Amino acid sequence: MRPALQKAAKPIVDDAKRRAGMWSTRIPDAISLSVRKNGVMIRVSGQKAPHARPYEGIVGNRKKFRHPVFGDRERWVEQRTRPFLIPAVNAHRREVTVEVARIIDHVLRLHGYR
Repeated sequence: MRPALQKAAKPIVDDAKRRAGMWSTRIPDAISLSVRKNGVMIRVSGQKAPHARPYEGIVGNRKKFRHPVFGDRERWVEQRTRPFLIPAVNAHRREVTVEVARIIDHVLRLHGYR
């Protein structure tokens, strides 16, 4: 079941990488997919791409974020967010939900449920 769930969620990951790759070189490589006991997890490594979180708009759930200019704490600038993961999830939500339901039905049938 794990490989099938991973394959079902792959369009979201591919789309998120494509969206982030339009303006970032580090974020696409930091996006990963794993299948857990309670579902599929798509995450972005904060170690590889610490800027991904504010760009996604997760920090404070805002449309803009502030940061110092090249580490100069005396000069701060405001920058717009560039969400990449949430739009990818929204774009593929229906097709992934249908595929996951199909996978679950298939596995249940294999184990004798009707």
